[in-house]
Amino acid sequence: MKKTTSLLVLIISVVSSVVFSAHAVTRELAGDWRNFLTTTLHSLECMRQNGSLLVDRVQLLSSHSPCPLIVLHAPTSPTNIAFDLLVQLHRLNLTQVEKIVSDLVKLPYHIPSGLFYNRYQSKNGKSFTVIEPRVSSIDNLHLKIALWAVGQVVPSSQKLIQSLLLRMNLSTFYDFQDGLFYGLWNNGLEKWKYSYWGSEARSLYALSFAFSWVDDPEMLPKVFASSTIEVATLRMGAKNKKLQLLRTWDGGAFQLLLPHLLFNEGEFSPPLLQLLKNYVPFIISEGERRSLSLPAGHSASEAFGGYSGKLGNLALVATSNQDQFDTSLRASWESVVTPHALFLAALLDAPKMLPWIQAATTLKDYDQRTLYHPQLGMMDGYIVAGSGLHQILQLQLSLDQTIIALSLFQLLDPHHHSLIYQLLLKKENAKIYERLQRFYRYFKVQTIPYK
Repeated sequence: MKKTTSLLVLIISVVSSVVFSAHAVTRELAGDWRNFLTTTLHSLECMRQNGSLLVDRVQLLSSHSPCPLIVLHAPTSPTNIAFDLLVQLHRLNLTQVEKIVSDLVKLPYHIPSGLFYNRYQSKNGKSFTVIEPRVSSIDNLHLKIALWAVGQVVPSSQKLIQSLLLRMNLSTFYDFQDGLFYGLWNNGLEKWKYSYWGSEARSLYALSFAFSWVDDPEMLPKVFASSTIEVATLRMGAKNKKLQLLRTWDGGAFQLLLPHLLFNEGEFSPPLLQLLKNYVPFIISEGERRSLSLPAGHSASEAFGGYSGKLGNLALVATSNQDQFDTSLRASWESVVTPHALFLAALLDAPKMLPWIQAATTLKDYDQRTLYHPQLGMMDGYIVAGSGLHQILQLQLSLDQTIIALSLFQLLDPHHHSLIYQLLLKKENAKIYERLQRFYRYFKVQTIPYK
């Protein structure tokens, strides 16, 4: 990827809003967000372990070294790679972008679909092996949109990027009969599909339609005819205020807000945006009702011996999710406040969330371990119920750290726009933007009436 003066001008024009954001979000707010961003970015570089790709999970060590952590789980995923690419584009770190893309083309892939496998292990940063030979449709969607962004920001990479985008055939997962995507290939397509709208996988539908990555002129009516969309109506606080929120499969912030983080989903549908915004007063009120130290921002975590999404807010769990009635599983729901959930919520109301996020930095557990590390940023979570009560999880996931970093870049934009949304606003991408508008107009008319 050759760097030129015109290229740098182009990139700076795309992301310059980060530099001048203090005028829009006040200098005090911008300063606070930048402080969080500095430590989060440092943690990500520590998780790179001198290679190009981030490791998946690390544990904090009691050490004064620049990177006081140890790798717990190295194999990385397409989503980790995707979000890392977006972070590096925000940073204008073209050298790192080039390294990541260079290694990406070396990765073995699923020949029939051209898509990437679930997990890869790096050997000394030079060769890569497949650790989990399954293929995820949503993980590959994340990587495909991130690669598109690379091609937009770095024109000299477009030929290589275009070859990757053409190879990655998401239609392999698409059922032309009902308009739904299968979730996983595992020696053949597994039977389950993404039919529940309250999931991060709704990006799969919106972006595949907008970019015409699936050649089905009837995709739109099929998708909405086959999908289940639920809205929870709750009464909150002393005044019994009515709030409506989009239900998600496990009730987690990740499932609710990831599409908004990626491409400002709420910009395309005012009714949907209001459902997302209501998450902020909901988690604050829930935290107060339950006498928690923080808002009840629950999401996927590594809290109990393995990564799990079944840790969200029970009030927002899909009514058809039978796992919530399993006593062995139910105990873990609402048990961990995850910092990435608080940063995602800040996208919807930064002034309300900042004091809570600042308060989170002072939290300590019985062993005097802190939720916020002055070098590495936020830890994975704070246990607020059940086993390990008030324990701080001295872990970091590259997924969560990239989510926090991307949230902070968005918070530092004067309009709170993501990089992908900024790129969609370019004149040459007008047709893609218009197709996203069309998708969410259909969503509004078919599912969520104005209140």
